[in-house]
Amino acid sequence: MKSLRPLALLLCVASLCACAGPGKISAQNRAAIHSMRLINPPQGAEADCYSDSTSQAAGMVGAQFGLIGGLVGGAIAASDINAGVQRWAPLTSGRQDEVLQLVRNQVEKEFLQSGKVHCLPNGASDAQLEFKRIGYGVTHAGAQHFRVIIVASVEMKKANGEVVWRTSSSAESSACRTLEEYKQDPKTYTDSLQEVAESLAAKLITAYQS
Repeated sequence: MKSLRPLALLLCVASLCACAGPGKISAQNRAAIHSMRLINPPQGAEADCYSDSTSQAAGMVGAQFGLIGGLVGGAIAASDINAGVQRWAPLTSGRQDEVLQLVRNQVEKEFLQSGKVHCLPNGASDAQLEFKRIGYGVTHAGAQHFRVIIVASVEMKKANGEVVWRTSSSAESSACRTLEEYKQDPKTYTDSLQEVAESLAAKLITAYQS
């Protein structure tokens, strides 16, 4: 199952912005940025991440048969992902604002502690960090067990509008449970979201500093 994980994440983050452009910020630009504003994604946080063995296998098999196979496999995977999102909706829906705030809080904390960059609520700043997308949900961990996942894509612009950095990342919870187990104790999902938001923010700041 682990060998299929990269494809599962690819399916989950298919709508993240492309990696074209400045994937690494220059030392000069990084040294000049001491304050920034965080900009929410246009759609807010979206509860649309899901992958399981069916979607993973469909995409993998389809890719082996060229363009047509890829389209067919992708359609099967997309159908399975949509069904999975709906199945988990009783647990994931209504958490959009919570996830958005968790990610914002942790990113702000990481930049301040590790990057020495202050996040300002408004007013002039050296740069702005735009969340192009934040998605969350679950990803298959084997059998009927799933891990909580959050994906994000960000773009940093200087005050003059120049894009100086782009990156996309994802993080998963350490614990994995069945849907019924999460339903029986919803706090486990809430706690996992906190853990994953912390991990995601740490990955973003590592990418920023590298």
